[in-house]
Amino acid sequence: MSYSFHKNAHSAIKTLGACLIAFGSASASGSVVYGGEDFTGIPVYFADTVVSYDPLPDINGKLPNAGSDNPKAALGAPDYVSSGPFYASLGVGGSLVLGFKDRYLTGSGNANKDLWIFEIGLPEAMTVEISKDLNEWFSVGEAKASSGKAAIGIDIDSYGYGPSAFFSYVRLIDVAGDSELRCSTSTDYCFVGADIDAVGIASTAPVPVPTAFWLFGSALTLFSLFGKRKADLARI
Repeated sequence: MSYSFHKNAHSAIKTLGACLIAFGSASASGSVVYGGEDFTGIPVYFADTVVSYDPLPDINGKLPNAGSDNPKAALGAPDYVSSGPFYASLGVGGSLVLGFKDRYLTGSGNANKDLWIFEIGLPEAMTVEISKDLNEWFSVGEAKASSGKAAIGIDIDSYGYGPSAFFSYVRLIDVAGDSELRCSTSTDYCFVGADIDAVGIASTAPVPVPTAFWLFGSALTLFSLFGKRKADLARI
């Protein structure tokens, strides 16, 4: 396949994904659609922290660039538009680690999809791993978008992780043999590897507020009440 055809197809599918997202946000029925998947009535929390981004080069040593190398673009809800750098290419065999500050990813106890990955461009496979502490990682299989539908759902219960399992991090690793292996040799534009727009979790639990925070808050409340009481007595 020629690079020019590849690039045009890549751009066309990205544009289709952007249209699907825009359609959902503007739906008169109030539906919520991300990447061609209906999330109406399903709270989805999106990654809010970039832990690491390690894109690897193509066989000619070229790395993703020209706006496809922005890991922060993978934070928040899917928002790719063709006029802006709103995705992160993994490169050939590269990786991206994202985190969630306020919610844990958990299993749902059923066959519902718990973890969602939003890929744009030509569908390319990636290995998906989850972690509690960034030290030990657990595989939840491979993910690959279907043509015209950017959302990829994973049921982590099917891998043995139910409602009592809590995870804060997701790692995506490009499957090198399933992606394009080289960038253009006639232009500096490079977007090799799976292209990530967002990562979301639908089965979640809140991250507990640290005890120290509550103690500090309680102390401030007591000081406030004591000060008010003292002021009231002074006016008597």
